[in-house]
Amino acid sequence: MAFFIYDEQEKEFQLELASNRQGKQTSQVPYGLDLSFLEVQPTKPYLFFERTRNLLDVISNDWPVAVRRTIGELDLTYYLPCAARGRTIAYLGVSRTESGDFLSSDDVELLVTLSSYVGIAIDNAMLYRSLERKVEEYERLKEFSENIVESIHVGILAADLDGQVESWNPQMEKLTVSAACVRWAAI
Repeated sequence: MAFFIYDEQEKEFQLELASNRQGKQTSQVPYGLDLSFLEVQPTKPYLFFERTRNLLDVISNDWPVAVRRTIGELDLTYYLPCAARGRTIAYLGVSRTESGDFLSSDDVELLVTLSSYVGIAIDNAMLYRSLERKVEEYERLKEFSENIVESIHVGILAADLDGQVESWNPQMEKLTVSAACVRWAAI
């Protein structure tokens, strides 16, 4: 089994995760894969390759050698698009059963249904990751602006809409203390 995630910057699918028949993540992933056969707008509910090692069908003969080599190296029989918000964001690649049989039509139908949920889960994870980056960026900008306000030699005061003081910088504090001392001296 393998997951291929669409890289928005590279505008192509990339192998994200592959596991062997025992369910363990495998590190023996071939590099230099040509995944151009995975379409962003698929016309079928899934891709099916009967013979991954020796592609003999008419469609695959039109593909570049690198694509046919990739299909053979991955040795996955089914490629199911995972869509969310009207776009394909990943593919789930699945092999035959442990005994080498093709999946039943019920199994394939279940995987097609499952791939929709996987697409939504991947999309949510990507949105969450994006949100985390935005929060980190916000925190850096907040710290940067606080450093500027703290180090500036002008008094700065922040008040809410009701006129209540929310915060001030050290220079404003010095001005306030100085004004208070002058007021006490006048009394």
